[in-house]
Amino acid sequence: MDLSQTDQIDAATVKLWLDWAGAKLISMPGQRSGPRAPHVIWPEYSRTAGEVTTFRNIPQLRANPPTGAEYQIIDLILDLPNVCDRLLVRRIVRCRSLTHPIRGNPLYNWTRISELLAVKTYTVKRLYNDGLAEIARKAKHDDVCRIAAFFAQLNDFA
Repeated sequence: MDLSQTDQIDAATVKLWLDWAGAKLISMPGQRSGPRAPHVIWPEYSRTAGEVTTFRNIPQLRANPPTGAEYQIIDLILDLPNVCDRLLVRRIVRCRSLTHPIRGNPLYNWTRISELLAVKTYTVKRLYNDGLAEIARKAKHDDVCRIAAFFAQLNDFA
């Protein structure tokens, strides 16, 4: 994607970039938070949970963690909402950009975002679309060209 100084990206492209970066952010390796595994003091079981469930032959689906080159692009993409003037719009765009790395659906649906921010659902949708359009208008040209070049290179290898 070759962008000249007058070309701009559209809101759909910004959405695709934010969804990709949000999924990569979630798939980063690190300590996972969650409830503690079941713990029994007596009697001691000789089998681990892995030994019990290995007969099922169900491979665990895990998203690939980002490569070294992707970290910089992820940072660039996740900084794009900072150009929005309103804090509420930035929060909505960031919440909605967190997507499941395997299924691809957003982790926060419209209703949940509206409950978190105490606004109506249709207002959240409108502010999200306005935020994407604002990002597309105000994003730095150098950052947009760098991100577009990265995705063009990714498409060449695919």
